[in-house]
Amino acid sequence: MNRVNVSDAKAHFSSIVESVQHGATVLICKRNLPVAKLEPIPSVVLGKSMKEDFLNR
Repeated sequence: MNRVNVSDAKAHFSSIVESVQHGATVLICKRNLPVAKLEPIPSVVLGKSMKEDFLNR
């Protein structure tokens, strides 16, 4: 699981989202303390076509 501070997340948000889209989980930290987790939406919860539609918005 990757960790990234808020300032780095703001600067590199597009690439972080792309890595999550490919299966990575990222902890967003503020002052090195985790405050949020960004993770892929499981295909089990959303049908594959629904997931692709959701991601293509």
